[in-house]
Amino acid sequence: MTKASVRGQAYKNHWYGLGDEIEDCLAMIEGRAATVISSIIENSELPNTNSEDYQSLVLFLVQLRHRTFSAGQEQNEMMNLFMKATMSEGFQSSSEFDKEIQGTRFFYEHPALAALGSWPDVFPFALDLKCKLITIHGDREFLTSDNPVVLYNQFLERRKPIGGITGWATKGLQAFLPISSNHLLCFYDGGVYKYGNRRQNAISIQEMRDVDDLNSLQCMNLEENLYCSPGRKEEEVSRLVARYMRNRPKSRVNLRRGRLIEGDDVRDGTLLHIYKHDLRCALRLTFIRELKRTRKFKVGNRVFLPRNPAIQQAYEDFQQMVKSGNYKHGQFFHFLSDIRRGHLRSASTQC
Repeated sequence: MTKASVRGQAYKNHWYGLGDEIEDCLAMIEGRAATVISSIIENSELPNTNSEDYQSLVLFLVQLRHRTFSAGQEQNEMMNLFMKATMSEGFQSSSEFDKEIQGTRFFYEHPALAALGSWPDVFPFALDLKCKLITIHGDREFLTSDNPVVLYNQFLERRKPIGGITGWATKGLQAFLPISSNHLLCFYDGGVYKYGNRRQNAISIQEMRDVDDLNSLQCMNLEENLYCSPGRKEEEVSRLVARYMRNRPKSRVNLRRGRLIEGDDVRDGTLLHIYKHDLRCALRLTFIRELKRTRKFKVGNRVFLPRNPAIQQAYEDFQQMVKSGNYKHGQFFHFLSDIRRGHLRSASTQC
């Protein structure tokens, strides 16, 4: 469509339940982020990484990734796979039972709540990401979609580890978010990549291929809708979508089974590994370089590769505190604050 109202776009009634509490909270986050983003667009400058404005920007990025229809569907598919796998493993299987299980669909009534439930805990993991502002000029423009936060990992993509590679705590993570037709935010692991000039927080790209590749991420990540300015030719956008849609993951999530130690009363059984299918398209952008010190990095047999082991250790300590009733889920940021103020001791003291 060449012209359409934004009213009703990427919208669903009671997506977060019947009450307004979640909507009100999200509106507050969006309001603070809108002020920061407007300033970025107007001045082509990013806030200092230690500022409250930068925290607001990262918080907006994380909650936006977790609140979309795509994120909700991801949660439903994970629930469905997990329930069917555990029921098949946990009961004496028969062909009739298996047939009944496979014909059943398990899902959340409000899947977005399940997706949003994790963002208060994962938000601190994203605060160490560096950020660059990408700008373009002339008749080129950035596209966006109904699933605009694109998570990627060039570093681990070519090393082909087991499982997912775009968790918020994962080494090599990248996040791309268009904020206008001429501005795009790139968040990235500064211990792995060099984006443009270190002394400048904005990059003006000249290569048409870079613009197309960044737009291709939106094409591959969208749920239903792609958005552009009214002046963009519909045929041009259609060609871009047709070109890159074939690189979309065939399914949202994957399940792997592994046998534990047979004969051991504690560890005998099946290990279920469920993870989302990440976007992988051999992305190459001219302004991104992998740091020399990381080029010999070996994945080995590790399933999870933390970007910041100190934060990861703190999160494991926090989970133990939740089990003992000292904290609640969603209070990880408060837990970190208590450690920094000296109120608590963690196995990691570098948070």
